[in-house]
Amino acid sequence: KTNNPARPEVDIAVLVTVPAPIAVAPAKMILTEENSNAIARTIILKSPAGEKLAVDKIETPDDSMTSKSEPMGDFGIRISIGNIQTKPALIGQVIKIHLSNGSVVQIPFEMKPKP
Repeated sequence: KTNNPARPEVDIAVLVTVPAPIAVAPAKMILTEENSNAIARTIILKSPAGEKLAVDKIETPDDSMTSKSEPMGDFGIRISIGNIQTKPALIGQVIKIHLSNGSVVQIPFEMKPKP
């Protein structure tokens, strides 16, 4: 609606684009048991929309953990997390991956009971 008597109503066309979500594998860091040896895990991020991904920062819940990211093809990233101490204190904590597009991917730690 307008206050112009010649055009009391105006139609406005709007186009909304919703970006496809980033595929993350694994979605959770599953720890199987507490042990004295540190472990390493790999996380794969892929953009199904063809958007090039770049990592700005990786936050781990323990400062002794290591992290490294490397491109994987044109639209993916491989992230290596090392020196993971499998202890109950990690349960509920998350790895935060800050991407250059402003997105933050969070991957929680969970403990799987011994069989």
